[in-house]
Amino acid sequence: MAGVVALAGGCSNSAPQPKAPPPAATAAAALEWKPGSHSAAVFERLQEFRLKQRERFKDFFVAFEASRGNVKYPRLARLKRFLIHSLLMTENDYEHLPGYMKVFTGTGPYRRLITNPGYSYVAGTVFLPCRAAKLHANFETAFAYVGGWGTGSAGKAVDAGFQRSDKLDDYAPFILAQDFHQISKYPRMACGHPVDFRFYAASDRELRLWTRGITTNGRVEVVEARLQHPVKYGWPADGGGTKDGIVLKRMTTIGQANADEALPEGVAWDQDGSYFGHYAGDRQPRVRWSKLVLARVETKGKPIDVVPWGIDQSNLTFRAGMLNYPLDSRNIWYTCTACRDESNAINLAGGKP
Repeated sequence: MAGVVALAGGCSNSAPQPKAPPPAATAAAALEWKPGSHSAAVFERLQEFRLKQRERFKDFFVAFEASRGNVKYPRLARLKRFLIHSLLMTENDYEHLPGYMKVFTGTGPYRRLITNPGYSYVAGTVFLPCRAAKLHANFETAFAYVGGWGTGSAGKAVDAGFQRSDKLDDYAPFILAQDFHQISKYPRMACGHPVDFRFYAASDRELRLWTRGITTNGRVEVVEARLQHPVKYGWPADGGGTKDGIVLKRMTTIGQANADEALPEGVAWDQDGSYFGHYAGDRQPRVRWSKLVLARVETKGKPIDVVPWGIDQSNLTFRAGMLNYPLDSRNIWYTCTACRDESNAINLAGGKP
């Protein structure tokens, strides 16, 4: 794996950085279904089910966990007709519920934008604020990241960006890819500063996250993460084409792990008082994405066909959870859609921006 390059004097061998274990909450796994795929369609209906029939949803997951994947488990079997009807599932979908359900309880609120297929490179700047979060640290983690899905109708999911430490109020660059362990790099990025980043398929066998900003060493440094993978993983440097090629995304989110179980009775996951990306009592979103561009990568690893990430490059199809989850302006704050300079905040504490 790649390491750190000091840019503003000195070397990178300074005081050791604290290496706290990664939090249990992750934003990535629950969003692994590529938009437009059959699995994503079922997943989107589950998101609506979770919001509109909260008590029934809780009952379902109690039954699902107790079933240990056995769809004939009596309590789960009694829900079969309701699930197939409400979620427009087929009998085959129901028989393979673990494939759809195993990660859903980790879904948290998010602001998301995704591209049309065929890009393999995204770059820009993100401002990572200080003291702009209030979380339940035992099951919630704040993230600002990019990533996407590989080629094909399903596509392997990859997230790459910045994971906030609730204890230290700084941000660790990371890559979390489907079928791989998370890669977290040090030093972390200090809060309160803009960070330049590039995430791209450097070749058909390697993904890279390049970041440059003021680190916890107190100087400007480059921190880079690399993920080696087989060609069949489906993240080609040329983007894979405009039909079933790579789809990129950017996310501002609070990852939640089993929020319904962790919260007291009567407190909903989307009304638990948490927030990320704004200050207490302040209505201005502070996680700022700017100067965003998209491209493909040529054989020598350089970006080509570079374009600003705007409306023409974005998939704005209206579906449940496509851009905002939940679809409520009290929860998801943003300044514009499909623009190169957008600020976001996640708010589960009530009130509008």
